Amino acid sequence: MNKKKIRQRDIVTKLKVKEVLTVEEISSLFKITEATVRRDLEDLEREGEIVRIHGGARITQEEPSFIKSFKERTENMTLEKERIADRVAEMIPDNTIITLDNGTTAWLLAKRLKQKQGITIVTNSLLIINEMIDTEGINLLITGGTFRKRNYDFVGEKAVSYLNEIFSDIAVLTCDSFRPGMGFYKLSEASAEIAKAAVQSTKKVIVLADHTKLDSDGFHRFLVPDNVDILFTDSMISSSNKELISSEPYQTIYC
Repeated sequence: MNKKKIRQRDIVTKLKVKEVLTVEEISSLFKITEATVRRDLEDLEREGEIVRIHGGARITQEEPSFIKSFKERTENMTLEKERIADRVAEMIPDNTIITLDNGTTAWLLAKRLKQKQGITIVTNSLLIINEMIDTEGINLLITGGTFRKRNYDFVGEKAVSYLNEIFSDIAVLTCDSFRPGMGFYKLSEASAEIAKAAVQSTKKVIVLADHTKLDSDGFHRFLVPDNVDILFTDSMISSSNKELISSEPYQTIYC
């Protein structure tokens, strides 16, 4: 391995520890010019090791690239997700205990629940916590656990254990994929474990999924069709797929 490759490997190692470094910091650490730093960062970005940001670089997320960050996901299918959230909010009565996971549509629903009275929200989502924390009349129960920066949520054994012990009237879950006849899936195993725990002690299970989630990528099943009460999706589902979904044991509401 030549001197340049060794230096670039060491830059990646430093970024894994600090997550973000400026060009100036890298220049000082390795006693190289800022122009050399920029060339190294260009090489490392092409190789997928780092992501350049203004004035520096950050380490590439360890999760697969197909697990999009929460911020990226909020920009997808916004109108469809808004319609789904509106429809679900209409059927949530006051004084309900509701479990919400970290999905973008669940976050949009949480925003609408601010108008309700006596609502208790159980969640592992930092975005939902921040959204609701100053809202009068809303009780927040937070799972705790290991925080994932990329997804803005809490996962792991502690979060799962907490959810296993919490009763809710309704568990509202999002998915990365749903497959008629097979069930509902998450890309992340940790997210699937959270969803499984959320349905252990609840009266009703609701899944929110826009049409792009039909037969989409998703590896970890967290619900089989028989364990779902209502699926809320959007009207962009094709007629042939609607016919296929109509044979499912749960109710489907098109928004």
